[in-house]
Amino acid sequence: MLNFNPLSPLSEQAVACLLGAACGDALGSIQEGTPKRLVQPISDLQGGGLLGVQAGEWGDDTAMTLCLADSLLACHGFHSRDQMDRYLRWWQQGYRSCTGQPPRVGKTVLAALTRYQHTHDPWSGDEDPLTAGNGALMRVAPIALYYYGERQSVERAMQIAAWQAMLTHGEERAVQACQLVTWLLWQLLDGEQDKEHWLDPRRLLSLLKPWGAHWHPDIVDVISGSYRHKDAQHIRATGYVIHTLEAALWALWQCDDFASGALLAANLGEEAGTTASVYGQLAGPLYGLSSLPAHWRSQLHQAAAIQQTALALIGANPCEPSGEERQRIAKQWAERLAYRGPVSTLHQFTSACHRHQLVVFFDWGQWQRDPLQLSLAEVKELSELAARKVLSALLRIEQSNEGTLLKAWESGLLRGLLLQLAAAPIPPVA
Repeated sequence: MLNFNPLSPLSEQAVACLLGAACGDALGSIQEGTPKRLVQPISDLQGGGLLGVQAGEWGDDTAMTLCLADSLLACHGFHSRDQMDRYLRWWQQGYRSCTGQPPRVGKTVLAALTRYQHTHDPWSGDEDPLTAGNGALMRVAPIALYYYGERQSVERAMQIAAWQAMLTHGEERAVQACQLVTWLLWQLLDGEQDKEHWLDPRRLLSLLKPWGAHWHPDIVDVISGSYRHKDAQHIRATGYVIHTLEAALWALWQCDDFASGALLAANLGEEAGTTASVYGQLAGPLYGLSSLPAHWRSQLHQAAAIQQTALALIGANPCEPSGEERQRIAKQWAERLAYRGPVSTLHQFTSACHRHQLVVFFDWGQWQRDPLQLSLAEVKELSELAARKVLSALLRIEQSNEGTLLKAWESGLLRGLLLQLAAAPIPPVA
């Protein structure tokens, strides 16, 4: 049975990401394999199509996503051989498939798994330009969720996204598309909610500049907003990874709610399952869990198991911790940060803030003041919510300005915030 409340904001986004991807996959499965010119548009989740799916039944996109998630959780991070072993079990035994039966497998993935069987080399992705398929992009969401929960860095997550792609898809566009979507997901988990700001081409090109010398021109074209000025007639949903990426972002750009965009992506036909799945993993956290139609969630196969996987990936407890629990964690870390220690302590601290929901999501566009300029006297006057906002601002600024947390630790600001969190009156539960 699904239980969506109470969930912390970060937990909701994680659940919305995986359930959104699975809902998109289920919708697209109805139109999977249908030539674009022959598509009869659907307006709701239903059964049928060329594959004869049942309503709410998803395909290889979600199955491989769950295989990757299982591997990350079991191995405490990326493990190439374990991932490939799980994909083999999926292909040969139906492990993690929706029906429990061996699935239909794309030719690029199939070739990689066959090579792995014979060579035992997990790095089996083909680098041939003709193999720039979407089979790694469709499963990438768990990388962003897991490494955000671990709070290592977006750069680390992008590297892992590339590695997981290279196991089955070595062509550079297939790899870089996974990195781009991981970066976009990271921004959503970090509180981005303004679609125009999130997808602004000039902003994206600027923020992604550290990798700019290496982006393939076709990826740069998508980052630059190639999808913005196309109509449905000029959008394709083939297995080519650039088509999939462009079509998913096009559906996002065209619509302002989850359901409309998911149907738009599904009704493109061709590789509709993957297109709508990639759309769903982005649109879910963008629009929020409540944006997924309730009757879609109730019909979705294994929805409760997918929800629990999302919560495990993000490393959060299913329920929002009590105010008393937040106070206990804040006090514990205030004592630990009383004296200067190794910088690695800050990585552990950051992870703890997200695991125990000391952070809070708010309208980042309204944030104006540099938190490092707060005096300790001002910190002592902050409410619990305001102190959590300042702490959240520090964690966010650290991502683009490494060393911010260290300065806050050295100045006593970090410990002051934690002491205030531990002592401030807890607001009553509404």
